[in-house]
Amino acid sequence: MPKYIVEGGFNFYEELYKSLDDELVDTPIPDDTQNSTNDFNNVCLISNLPLTDKFVTLECKHKFNYMPLYNDLVNHKKKYNTMERKTLKCTEIRCPYCRNIQNKLLPYYDDIEISKVHGVNHISETTLIMNQFDNVSCKSYIAGTCSHEYMCSDGTTMPCTNSMVTLLCNKYYCANHKYFGKMAILKEIKIKEKLELHAKILEAKKKILEEKKKTKLAAKMVKDLAKEEAKKVKACAKAAKVTTHAENIENVIISTQSGCVQLLTTGKNKGKSCSCAKIYQNNLCLRHHNLINKNKPYDGTGTNYGNPEQAGLWVQWVNGQEPEPDTDPDPEPK
Repeated sequence: MPKYIVEGGFNFYEELYKSLDDELVDTPIPDDTQNSTNDFNNVCLISNLPLTDKFVTLECKHKFNYMPLYNDLVNHKKKYNTMERKTLKCTEIRCPYCRNIQNKLLPYYDDIEISKVHGVNHISETTLIMNQFDNVSCKSYIAGTCSHEYMCSDGTTMPCTNSMVTLLCNKYYCANHKYFGKMAILKEIKIKEKLELHAKILEAKKKILEEKKKTKLAAKMVKDLAKEEAKKVKACAKAAKVTTHAENIENVIISTQSGCVQLLTTGKNKGKSCSCAKIYQNNLCLRHHNLINKNKPYDGTGTNYGNPEQAGLWVQWVNGQEPEPDTDPDPEPK
């Protein structure tokens, strides 16, 4: 370290270091470690946006939103890059943050509008078989019998005579006939896929028919309820109409009654109204008015009986005398 000549006993650099040390001691250091960790765990490490519902946590514990990670993996696995030192297998994906390789693909979600990509979120059986048949090395051939059979003109079959074969999809094929084995297996896979698709279509049609039946049944129930309500309303209206008609008839009969309305209790017209044309009070003739009110005390106004005979009865009653009983029988109406 160079030595400096200090004038007046003042060392500039020593004092500068002391001032820097004092500032470091006096300045409080914020403890944002926990907040930084929380922010790191709650954001996508590609887009730096908050994690959504369907985020992905890789084996290295790094978290990503689904679509940014999906796009990165598709770009990495489907585009040739000369800077890559290692080619990933179809069952491997790489973390874009730490480059850790894991043997687990992304999950596939039907509600996200993305396509199935082999080696990213889907394993295609057809692609695996094609890769297996195309990437056959010479070291994989062993002594054995080829599974391919020739078709003769007479309809019989003849086995292949090649003795060097390789194992492909649980069968042994020679170098000349591995293509035929690949095509036969691909044909089986296509038939299987068609059957699965047909089963899915039938299941979808079945669900549609069930929904139609439920809808039709619900519509029928609503229609039946509407019919029942209409019947009830019609019955109520009919009953109200009958009641109104009966009231109108009764009103007409009462209003057209021109004579005394008192019903006779004796004689050949028993049960019929008196029908005396001359009305005295309250739709009653003088005789029936007096018979109904004969035992009632006179109110002194002369209006409840209104005739000399009843007035005399009132006088007898006031004087404490017993009124003479009415011995005249009920006459027949004239």
